[in-house]
Amino acid sequence: SETDVTVKFAPTSAGSKSAILTITDAHGKICTITLSGTANAVYTVTYSASDKTSGSVPTDANKYEQNAIVTVLGNTGNLEKTGYTFASWKHSINSNTYTADQTFTMGTANVTMTAQWTPNTDTPYKVKHYQQNIVDDNYTLFETEYLTGTTDASVTPDVKSYTGFTSSP
Repeated sequence: SETDVTVKFAPTSAGSKSAILTITDAHGKICTITLSGTANAVYTVTYSASDKTSGSVPTDANKYEQNAIVTVLGNTGNLEKTGYTFASWKHSINSNTYTADQTFTMGTANVTMTAQWTPNTDTPYKVKHYQQNIVDDNYTLFETEYLTGTTDASVTPDVKSYTGFTSSP
């Protein structure tokens, strides 16, 4: 009697692969079959935000062949960085920046998409003005100004004039 046998062969890495299957039936008859197949190389897209203060990067579990269209994920894990606003993802190979749902064509290497941040323009800071004591040469806080500016930008506060005092850097 005949028995159907199904054999599945799938290469696990890129390139052409082959295998030899030898079957011996109950009567000692040997049948040799050569299996062959080809697998295309696959690549991954990983998201990174090592400088974040909270949240998590999205995960793309897909495997992409060369020339596949990749859709960029959004800031689905609510990434935050103190003093900044999430802006986009920077592609590790072509250096272009992408926002959610934009696409790029997969090349021949794994890609890391790194979070890009825009400095906030409403970052609070304060300027304290001190006056020197006549009696002991110490300083006493006289006035505090509460201001806003752009994160990581240099500021030059206004020098205040007070009767009976001169300013020093």
